[in-house]
Amino acid sequence: NQLCNLSQLALYRGDAGAALAHARAGLEISIAVEDRRTQVFAMCALGNAELAAGRPGQATEAFERARATALEAASPTRHDACAGLARAALARNDLPGALAWVDELAPCISDADELGGTEQPRLIQWTCHQVFARAGDARAATVLAAARAALNLRAATFTDARAACFCDIYLFQQEV
Repeated sequence: NQLCNLSQLALYRGDAGAALAHARAGLEISIAVEDRRTQVFAMCALGNAELAAGRPGQATEAFERARATALEAASPTRHDACAGLARAALARNDLPGALAWVDELAPCISDADELGGTEQPRLIQWTCHQVFARAGDARAATVLAAARAALNLRAATFTDARAACFCDIYLFQQEV
């Protein structure tokens, strides 16, 4: 849904208010047309916007709804929702809670193929890296290396200046 993409763009620009408005509108439309996958995407976009607005409680609610919907639909986007729940836990300074969500993702985060079908696989890996790093867990380096490798593979497929733009959109570019 394009409104969810606009929500993400607003986040990149630092406009949490616009991100919230776009995500809410995208969610309303996806519910109206009964598109479960787009609902999950919209709920995750809403959760990300709520985090950017400094409301981790509301973000948690959005990510929980996204996860439940994704599980009902047997969708890999459940991983996006789990990563969102981990970020919301970190925003609440709940490291044990964040670790619990990341541990649920542990079997798939080092293998790019296992993240197929997710909306933001590098953000999932980045979230896991952040949680592991904050916890002093050695898996942080492994996840970061996997994210770097996946990002380099993706960037290598571009034949024009889009590669630089692609790499710039990720918040973790300085680490990767």
